[in-house]
Amino acid sequence: MSRKIVSVWFANLAIDRLARRMRTGWRDSVFPFEAEPPAPLAIITESGNRLFVTNVNHAGAEAGIAAGMMLADARAVCPGLVTRPGDPRAEGLFLRALARLCRRFTPLVAIDGSDGLLLDVTGCDHLFGGAAQLLSALSETLVPFTPSLRAALAPTPGGAIALARYGVTGQIVDMATMRDALSPLPVTALRLDAATSATLMRLGLERIGDLYPLATAALSRRFGAPLARRLRQALGADAEPVHFPRQRRRHDAVLTFGEPIFLMPQIEAAVAHLLKCLCRTLARSGLGCRQVTLTIGRVDASAWRLVIATANPARSAGHLMGLFRERLKGFEVEFGIERMHMEATHTGRLEGTPAAFAGLEGARPAGSSEAMTRLIDRLANRLGFDHVQTLTPADSHVPERAFLVHGARFADTPAPPWRTGPARPLRLLARPRPLYDFCLEHFSWNRRVRRIIAREGPERIEAEWWWDDPAWPTPTRDYWRIEDEHANRFWVYSTTTPRTGRRWYLHGVFA
Repeated sequence: MSRKIVSVWFANLAIDRLARRMRTGWRDSVFPFEAEPPAPLAIITESGNRLFVTNVNHAGAEAGIAAGMMLADARAVCPGLVTRPGDPRAEGLFLRALARLCRRFTPLVAIDGSDGLLLDVTGCDHLFGGAAQLLSALSETLVPFTPSLRAALAPTPGGAIALARYGVTGQIVDMATMRDALSPLPVTALRLDAATSATLMRLGLERIGDLYPLATAALSRRFGAPLARRLRQALGADAEPVHFPRQRRRHDAVLTFGEPIFLMPQIEAAVAHLLKCLCRTLARSGLGCRQVTLTIGRVDASAWRLVIATANPARSAGHLMGLFRERLKGFEVEFGIERMHMEATHTGRLEGTPAAFAGLEGARPAGSSEAMTRLIDRLANRLGFDHVQTLTPADSHVPERAFLVHGARFADTPAPPWRTGPARPLRLLARPRPLYDFCLEHFSWNRRVRRIIAREGPERIEAEWWWDDPAWPTPTRDYWRIEDEHANRFWVYSTTTPRTGRRWYLHGVFA
């Protein structure tokens, strides 16, 4: 069986992306919410300190604007031309989203350059009634997103790409008719570099059919090996490998009910059954879930979506059921539930210690890692994933920079930096408070004069030499640990500058 490759080319991908944003609610001062902007619109990009047109809409093309023109020339042709800068990242995301849509036709979908797709539909066309019906269904699926698409089917990737980009859209070619179908196409359809294409056209070899009478060895000697290789690949004489990305394995479970269910005990039993199935699937891959999404489909075609997350990869159905049980409170069954779909949208390898507390000795008693993980999960799902935070050590001697704040769910704690020296206070003030009447015998704080009965220091701390921060105005600080007559212990420091002399500040309080 010969291969069947479909090439899909989006001639105006950037324009179609902007038009879709307008249709879905993106307001622009020039264009309202029409399907396509009525004014001439061009996407521009910079190359060599010059601006070029890369895409143009239908109104711009009718005005005489074409891709590849310099912006100055395009404005001379059409003074009312509206321009937008290209966004390769957003266009790439749009192209990948289109590739995901195409997976309903075949699991083998590859991205071809910055504006095309390749689909290997070998053995799939009969599911749609034939190759013509498959191309028709593919176009119906993608046209609402990109009206400028062109598609063609051929037994080779090179042939399909040439037909889609330079031939008539919707062509279906087999190996017997490949040579005749490619013959009238320009030599640029073989994906040659600009210099080779210009040389061929200067010599009168403008069509692919003009190359057929020439020997392959002669073409290689005169124009290089790439020309002969591309021609043989397009005709099927040489194989052209195509990398189809491997799809991420889905970990999900589905439950469909013969009769709608209404009672909460029935709903909880169904969720528990789905969790057991999901955990068994994860166990076969040695994974645990980091986030689970439950979609509940009602009889009236409405859906309710619940999301839970865990601080560490988890695979305990009982623990996950406890998280879902809190989210199910207040759920309105309405006309009944007929379908449930549960998917582990984020997974990870199982670890014994919660990521948010790994390496922090003393933060938890020995043997309580599982209990701490479950506590984090309950708090995070109830209060919000960003409201449960943890501190992790940072490699700095400056007190204000010696720690980092992470969300406990995603904290990837590094190993604590090696450090010896005096203890640090449990409470660090957000901003050091000045002590105006401080001496090594007494000081005043909170409207009380406190007598110092013990002191230890000084400990000199300096900022990193490469760190330039206005909040650290002096290069050095001399820290002291002092104790008053009521057994309260404080962390104070002094700084000395030529302008202000020696000044004292309170920075922390010991437990």
